[in-house]
Amino acid sequence: MMRRRQSSPDLLTPRNLVAAVAILALLFIAGFVVFRPTPAEEIEVPNVVGLGAGEATAQLVDLGLQVDTEHVERADQAPGTVLGQEPPAGTAVDVASRVLLQIAREATASASDSAEVMVPDVVGMQVEAAVEALDGLGLAYVTERIARDDVAPGTVVGQDPEADTTVGPGSSVRLEVADEPAPAANVIAWILALPPDAPPGPPEFQGYQHLLDGTCQLLADGVATEDHDLQGLDEETGGLYGGLAAACLAAFHGQPDRWADADAVFDGLGPPDGCVNVAAYDLLRRLVEAHRSNPAGEFSEADPSVAHAPPCPTISALEPTQGPPGTQVRILGTNLDQVLKIFVYFENGGVDDPTAQPDGDSLIFTMGGSPGDGQVCVAIVAGDQWEAAGHLFDIVDPLIPASQPGTSALPGGIGECPPES
Repeated sequence: MMRRRQSSPDLLTPRNLVAAVAILALLFIAGFVVFRPTPAEEIEVPNVVGLGAGEATAQLVDLGLQVDTEHVERADQAPGTVLGQEPPAGTAVDVASRVLLQIAREATASASDSAEVMVPDVVGMQVEAAVEALDGLGLAYVTERIARDDVAPGTVVGQDPEADTTVGPGSSVRLEVADEPAPAANVIAWILALPPDAPPGPPEFQGYQHLLDGTCQLLADGVATEDHDLQGLDEETGGLYGGLAAACLAAFHGQPDRWADADAVFDGLGPPDGCVNVAAYDLLRRLVEAHRSNPAGEFSEADPSVAHAPPCPTISALEPTQGPPGTQVRILGTNLDQVLKIFVYFENGGVDDPTAQPDGDSLIFTMGGSPGDGQVCVAIVAGDQWEAAGHLFDIVDPLIPASQPGTSALPGGIGECPPES
């Protein structure tokens, strides 16, 4: 079928090509977008004054804090009652900060002040019970959080001094308390910049560029705003980039409530066509699946060497490079499974779009045209209006012997390949 190629403002002009190459070359060098995980939130110290020492300690340990104690003789308070705390209630502190508790104890006679105390065995107890056992003997304690995944959080897994050691009254016992291990990070390989022959302009490329730049809020706003360039996306593609914006904001910009939007989009989409959208969909899949398998894990960037390149197709060679109409031509290259169309551009401005058949890693099509058409440009097109740089083929008259069959197409025929619109 012969048709005239329609001009498109989305294809590269020389001026646009220079700008695109300059911008995209810088992005290609960078290769990926680095996001910094947001710092962990601080913990507000609760009010534990008036509670029993065991309950107060368990509450603080559950929040990720560590506890020191000192005993104060008070006849007006029940032994084991928390009399004071430092820092005071309402103070914002980092995880694993220490809180000092003042614990009431009974006044003791001077004769018994020097009596030694045998340290009980509290390993295996929950911290609340261990504290009550120590407090009943007038012993102070400090807690140390130890990451363990083989026992329940809050279990005492070690003590110093050991059980049955005799110590002076009021001595301090160090308790090692099991804590949940920190969740593993969700490490995500980002996406690479597009090659310099990527056409500027189409909404898919703008959306992809927002992802490269990490401007996910702008991407979310663009997809949702009327009259924005991104409104040119079809419904499914608009949903893809909206879901990606939500996942990016949730993972890297402190908006975890956006995971629900990302999940809904991912569950409702299937794999798209086109090399740019394929890369975008793969990023959405990896973000959502990482969060589902490890909801507590913070997100961080993988080494840039493992960044994902969009699977955009390229032509490396044609076999043969000349022949009469009806010649079976093999296209060699990369990512040819992403090719949606083949275009053959003629010197007279005509365009043919032959049907291609996959053959292993290559594509085969039948060359059309007429004897003596001369040089033509064979180009491949993926979705998202991606038209990769083409290769020349020389259509020869079957009645005239070819000079050197299998060599490159003769110079001086068609100009730019594919022709500039």
